[in-house]
Amino acid sequence: MIGRDVWDISPLYERKPPKPNIELRCPFCGGRFYFRYAKPFRRMRDEYRVDVSVKCEKCSSVFIFGIHITLEEFNKIRYIDYRHVGHVLL
Repeated sequence: MIGRDVWDISPLYERKPPKPNIELRCPFCGGRFYFRYAKPFRRMRDEYRVDVSVKCEKCSSVFIFGIHITLEEFNKIRYIDYRHVGHVLL
């Protein structure tokens, strides 16, 4: 599934930010990223995703990663609000 090689979304089940499987750095300044939010949604019939938004600690650039998820994963995380977990450095 697209995005699963970069992101581990299992912490979302416990209302925690997802963890990157590789070290992510800002392509503009080399800074580290803060977690902003995760938003699960249904894109099309039988296509589910979670958007993970991160923000650079130095230059404030924002990036959104779209991660494909299964229906079962979507049902586990669909009603959890991930906007208020605080500024967690990834």
